[in-house]
Amino acid sequence: MPRINGAAGGPARSGSVPLGTTATSNPLKHAAGHLLPAVRRWLWLWAMAVTLGGATAEVAAQQPGPPVLLSEVNSTRAIALESVVSLREPFALTSHLSWSTDRRTRVRLFVLNLPDSAGSDLASFTADAEDVTRRRYDFRVEHVSPVPGYPWMSGVVLRLSDDVGDVGDVLVRLTYRGLSSNRVRLGIGHVGGGPPDDVGAHPTPAPPYVISGRITSGGTGLGDVALNLSGPQAVTATTATDGTYSVTVMAPGDYTVTPSLPQDYYSFSPPGQTRRNLNSHQVADFSATLMPSVTPSHVLEFDGSPKSVDYGFYFLGGTPLGRFFWEFWAMPAENASATYLLSDGYG
Repeated sequence: MPRINGAAGGPARSGSVPLGTTATSNPLKHAAGHLLPAVRRWLWLWAMAVTLGGATAEVAAQQPGPPVLLSEVNSTRAIALESVVSLREPFALTSHLSWSTDRRTRVRLFVLNLPDSAGSDLASFTADAEDVTRRRYDFRVEHVSPVPGYPWMSGVVLRLSDDVGDVGDVLVRLTYRGLSSNRVRLGIGHVGGGPPDDVGAHPTPAPPYVISGRITSGGTGLGDVALNLSGPQAVTATTATDGTYSVTVMAPGDYTVTPSLPQDYYSFSPPGQTRRNLNSHQVADFSATLMPSVTPSHVLEFDGSPKSVDYGFYFLGGTPLGRFFWEFWAMPAENASATYLLSDGYG
């Protein structure tokens, strides 16, 4: 819509700045000899920084929801480490180190949407796995704690059950207070085989997540539309001339995207879109429809000759004007354009 300011100092249009991201990582020098506890801890943090790099520690913890087990970016294979020596899969049935009389392997998975207090509530957790023959195994949840530097993520340590053997890929699920997570793929003994992914399953990588899309009107991209994102983070973006937009968020949770334009000359379908328990990249497209004014002040029909409108006196006589500005808003009909010449009556 054309907007013409009658004097300098009129209201300026507010801009929008997409949210930036900052990647952080803490590389570790290789340790020689035995993996002492302190070295093992640093190795684990290093592995997490490499595997989940790109997220920052400046995001507040997300309120609890259904647990979300983290996976690789392009598959449902779990982000998982052997909890003692921080090795990736395949996971042996017994630990490589004699760190306990019970040498059964413990596996650390990483999960979203657990409260900070979950570690003191282990009785509310269950975990299970299913192999290619549909046999089910119960894994004991032994430890839960937030991951240092990543307040939105927790580490969960599972003990492999005594009855599981070299079964290859299994699908693992975590349940907390009756809420079940997605199932992720884990290789026990060897990697491969296993049951197919659940219907509708998709990768669940760690943040950051990107919500992107396009706004079109009659199939053509519509630029300059404000996109307001509400949720754990409040972000505003503006569509480019081709109607595309993109916003980046650093925390999981529920987000709503709402498009808007000044004066409500366009209606949008849908009016907004919500992504519940955001845990992956998402696309949210909108279509815009030009809305004619229901009660326009003046309607001018184009017949090739100039048109003029006299609005009469705007201020009552004797009104002290001081400093002021005026605006002119006009809306051409669809598929039409116009050129405007404004006069204040004084030439």
